[in-house]
Amino acid sequence: MSENKGFKFNIIKNDPLDGHKGTNIGSISLDNIAPVFIDVQNQEAFIDIGGMHARASVEKGVKWINDKEIVEGEDAKPYWLCWVTTERGENGPYYAGVTACYLLVNKSIRRGYK
Repeated sequence: MSENKGFKFNIIKNDPLDGHKGTNIGSISLDNIAPVFIDVQNQEAFIDIGGMHARASVEKGVKWINDKEIVEGEDAKPYWLCWVTTERGENGPYYAGVTACYLLVNKSIRRGYK
């Protein structure tokens, strides 16, 4: 069996620089990250903390598959899941980073595509 040599992070609580050296590439704190879901059809955005661990209301009860065509259909809903990171600097809080993932969810067949 070959060993996976991808990027590795230590995910820790509180300040990632507070005495924790890490054993892999780096460390990341989840304290300042917010999972923001964008409902494309309804043009609404909402925060669901369950999205930190794939337990958001959009994701619950859905099996994720790699074939988008199976998920597509009349009941499929597109979403964007954006992880937004904030930090605090000398001049106050600021947005430190953002990344996003496209989701297509079809609750009627309990399938989703990422």
